[in-house]
Amino acid sequence: MNNATFYAITISICLTTLGLITSVNAQGPQPQYHTNAAASPGNSIPFAYNASGCRGQQVYPVGTFSPQPPSGQVITKVYFRAESGSTGTGITTYSQFHISLKQANISSLSSSAWEVGMTQVYSSTNFTISRVTGQWFEIELQSPFPYDPTLPLIWDVTTLHTSFSNFYLSVRSNYLPGSYRNYSTQGWSSPTPTGAGAYCLQFGFDLANYSPNDAGVTAVLSPVSDCDGSNQDVEVEISNLGINQINGVEIHWTLNSVIQPMFTYSGLLDTLNGSLPSTANVVIGNMNLAGGNSYDIVAWTEMPNNVLDTVNGNDTTYATVLGYNYPTVNLGLDTITCPNDPITLNAGAGRDSVLWNTSATTQTIVANTSQTYIVDVWKNGCIGGDTINVNFFPAPPLVDLGPDTMICYGDSILLNATTPGVTYIWHDNSTGPTYYADTIGNYSVIIEDANTCKNTDDINVSLFSTPLNSMSVVPRNTICFGSPFEFRANSFTQGSTMYQWKINTIDFGSPTTNNKFSPTLVYGDSVNVDLLTDVCSSTTYAVPSNYITMYLKPEPKLISGKSETDTVLENTSKNYLVPIVQGSTFTWSAVGGSISSPIGNAVAVQWGPAMTSAKILVTEKDAGNCSFTNERNVVIISIVGVKDENHQIGIGSAYPNPANTSITIPLMSSGDWNIDLSLFDITGKKVKSIYSGEVSGNRNFTFAVDDLRSGIYFYKVATQDGYESVKKISIQH
Repeated sequence: MNNATFYAITISICLTTLGLITSVNAQGPQPQYHTNAAASPGNSIPFAYNASGCRGQQVYPVGTFSPQPPSGQVITKVYFRAESGSTGTGITTYSQFHISLKQANISSLSSSAWEVGMTQVYSSTNFTISRVTGQWFEIELQSPFPYDPTLPLIWDVTTLHTSFSNFYLSVRSNYLPGSYRNYSTQGWSSPTPTGAGAYCLQFGFDLANYSPNDAGVTAVLSPVSDCDGSNQDVEVEISNLGINQINGVEIHWTLNSVIQPMFTYSGLLDTLNGSLPSTANVVIGNMNLAGGNSYDIVAWTEMPNNVLDTVNGNDTTYATVLGYNYPTVNLGLDTITCPNDPITLNAGAGRDSVLWNTSATTQTIVANTSQTYIVDVWKNGCIGGDTINVNFFPAPPLVDLGPDTMICYGDSILLNATTPGVTYIWHDNSTGPTYYADTIGNYSVIIEDANTCKNTDDINVSLFSTPLNSMSVVPRNTICFGSPFEFRANSFTQGSTMYQWKINTIDFGSPTTNNKFSPTLVYGDSVNVDLLTDVCSSTTYAVPSNYITMYLKPEPKLISGKSETDTVLENTSKNYLVPIVQGSTFTWSAVGGSISSPIGNAVAVQWGPAMTSAKILVTEKDAGNCSFTNERNVVIISIVGVKDENHQIGIGSAYPNPANTSITIPLMSSGDWNIDLSLFDITGKKVKSIYSGEVSGNRNFTFAVDDLRSGIYFYKVATQDGYESVKKISIQH
């Protein structure tokens, strides 16, 4: 092979490798030459029809294939294309599969007889097709077929379908009318066709040079890219690409364009379809890889069977091999550092992988404990690493300037950072152990020990504000009577100590730290609180808050204007009322009596038998939907045995009523009676015995009452035979 031929071959290979020579379809195998028309799903004959098998023939006129095939070459592979409509797993198996080819100057196929004189180029009793919809599938011929581009091409395919996984073939959608095919669905060995038609299946093939003695280097197997200093054999694969067996061939090669010693292979290379291997792996030399270098290897064959190889396009192959440097890592020198100043260890960028002895796999780790740190790194399969010992000084002393604080105007505070064996740098670069803070701001100090390890602290100093105390009530100061509420003191004065709560300006309990207060109040009570503080003063003084007056609605009311117990006679009626309030409604009830004719704020009560625990109640609901029940206790007095006007004895109404110092009780009698006349209070207790003895006729009894308390009393006359009469009087002083 001369230099011009060699470089032409090399350029062709480079263009193919770089993708400058493109194929028809980027997916799946692609034929060199193929029918060129839009595709659509079509007839599946002869590849997938039924279990009995089928046979088909197809003729392609001259000019059908694109690009225009050259002359003087052989067909090595044929291609068909699967189309949509496939069913099953995508894999179809045949127990009989045969392909034959023929070229003849014919324009159509007979519908009654098979085309004869076909050359079988492939035969198998167990053949599987893995097809993908829209992609070509290839069949490599067992016997290459010489191709003449000036004659039509005919193929013959017989199949015995056994897996029943069907698929359609791809059909040219613009086929010409005419008998381009014939077929039989009666079995793979049917003697005659059973049908014909104009379907034209998509078809393609590959061509190769035709040469009796043709060999080539088909792959560089070794060396592969490796680490610096590796010594590797140079090994290639050679193949018999002709139709004669080859018993010897020269193998030439260059390393970075430098000619290397030739190697002569003297073994047997059988033909492609022979029973012995048609390829051999041959070590033709060796080489040493140096890191950071690139090696171009070109290998080719000459003189197969000691004759000139006239087909040079398949002689040569090449490979580029890289020598990789071992990665280097520099973690630095062994070090000792301060405990609050850990160091970051970096294994370097651009690694394929990293592994620390801490199990970390990141580029960097933080070394914060005393130990030995080891890292391994990989790049292109080459390993490097480094080790570092990291230790830490003892912890430096702590420094504490205290919590943030406040000072009064004109005062100062001493900040003390004194610690044995250290140096000091304050925020203003002063270096003493103490510092007087007399203005507001942030003060900081850094201490450094003998190992140069540091610690720091800072403090914020601010001025006390003017003492201020306010108070609020939650939810508000006008609420429903009996609803919960809470007073809250809000102090804006730092340094405050206690709260003194007050009700109606009177201290309530002792000072407390609790700024919340929930007392029991009545309508109109006022609350305030004093803040007891020592801000900017040596003695505690009080900062008062605002007053809040509570309005618990509705305001409690007196029934009929009185709070004392009401006394009534049994089985009598009495009217009651409360002050009218705009927007309020009133609901009355009674214990020991019944309500009759309630009219808003007034009501009449019919009292029943005597009892001491009777009550009159009225519930007021105001316009704000708040409600409160007012009540007044009532005593019902018994009146047993009272005579009516037909009886012969009785008592009249006492006078004056109400009485102040004395009172007179008239007695009416129509005969002699033995009586007892006494005065009782509202509880039924006898407080005066007025008269006991015999009377005859009418009589007035006058007696003093200035020794009795103001209130309601009852006087009663009783006879020995059981008659009684009771009346009420009022004493007021």
